[in-house]
Amino acid sequence: MTILKFFLFIAVAFGVFTLYAKYRQTHPSAEKSATVNLSPAGFFLINTNDAQNQRVLVAAPPNCPSAEAARARALVTSLNASGIPAEITSGFSISASSLAESNRINGLVKAAPGPIVLVRGWAKGNPSVQDVIAQYREK
Repeated sequence: MTILKFFLFIAVAFGVFTLYAKYRQTHPSAEKSATVNLSPAGFFLINTNDAQNQRVLVAAPPNCPSAEAARARALVTSLNASGIPAEITSGFSISASSLAESNRINGLVKAAPGPIVLVRGWAKGNPSVQDVIAQYREK
């Protein structure tokens, strides 16, 4: 009797899994509809109100000896030498239109490696100088 119940449980579980798989194929999930739109340089949009800002912001702790802060300082130096105004900031605030949007932005920023770079409302973690320049010049 126990073996029969076991096989019945396996059959029901398989059926539920099959139905769920079919459902996922025919109905777009919330995860798919919330995909991240990336720019050609790999930056994700976080704030359209900042599109006219001519300064590149690099979030890193000032006067910190960490490798992340050293990368941030090197990036700012390279950008300034290339004629792109850039500065290190200890952080930046972003206004979101909803709680869901705020959670999306926080998730993207937390998942990105440091330093976080903000270029005209688009952000990327630890980008190369070439990526920042490409994003800066994109209109």
